[in-house]
Amino acid sequence: MRPVKIGTAFSHSFGPFISSTDGATLMSALAIGCTDIRLSKNGSAAYVSKSTATTPAYVELGYVNVTFSATDLETAGHTRAMISLTSAGGALPVWEDFWVSETSDIALTLTSGMKSVYAQSTDISTLLTNVASIQAKTTNLPSSPASSTSILAWAMSTDMATALTNITAIQAKTTNLPATPASSTSILSWAMSTDMATALTALTAIQAKTTALPASPASSTSFTGVAMTTDIPASTGIADDVWDAISETTESYGAQMRLTRAALAGKASGGGTASITYRDAADAINRLTLTATTDGNRTSVTIATS
Repeated sequence: MRPVKIGTAFSHSFGPFISSTDGATLMSALAIGCTDIRLSKNGSAAYVSKSTATTPAYVELGYVNVTFSATDLETAGHTRAMISLTSAGGALPVWEDFWVSETSDIALTLTSGMKSVYAQSTDISTLLTNVASIQAKTTNLPSSPASSTSILAWAMSTDMATALTNITAIQAKTTNLPATPASSTSILSWAMSTDMATALTALTAIQAKTTALPASPASSTSFTGVAMTTDIPASTGIADDVWDAISETTESYGAQMRLTRAALAGKASGGGTASITYRDAADAINRLTLTATTDGNRTSVTIATS
């Protein structure tokens, strides 16, 4: 299905037209009128004739060039163009499907779409799970932890009961230690005075990891905003990755698009001979070189994708 811009005229080659008698002979010098070309616009059950702005012209090898007007392409969505000459020309029907788009830049549409898919498919559920875990550990942090000292003061004042319980358990395991320290209170004082430097170092490391967090992390949604706005690749990078991805064998999507462009819109030479070439957009190289039999069957294809 070929993408085209809505309301914009363009030309397309239809064919090959072959005889309805033997299903093999290429039809030549076909006389096709605008009324022979019927259009179904965006799934409409009723077909309408192509506009009479431009008359179809026979090219060669059973192909006919048809120019569609802006009126022919006025409806967005799937349009099918059918050419049936069974009664008049004795040829089998030929048709083509087009996707009439509201945008003039199909590549930009693809890039934007892939960016959206990429952002939503990288594992948002895992991200939210991790954010919720961080939130659970930081909900009770001061709104502005200015220094490791303030964090230490907060830690000592918010859960002293738990600390004393843990110290009591430690004390039970240190019964055989010297009489001093003798109680949980003295042990707490002793512990705080013997390794305060280590505690402050650890608290400073924690502060470094939480400095950029919102002042009031009310929900995982606010964290989602922080994470997703600081680590999304640029659209150009995504587009390059898409076009450089391998489609089949060693051919990338970008290479196949260049080959398709040459076949559909590039200059051609050698028609009617055993060797046919199609040029690139700059008319600098032969993008496609085909060797064909007299029946038009390809026996070899040489491509230039770079």
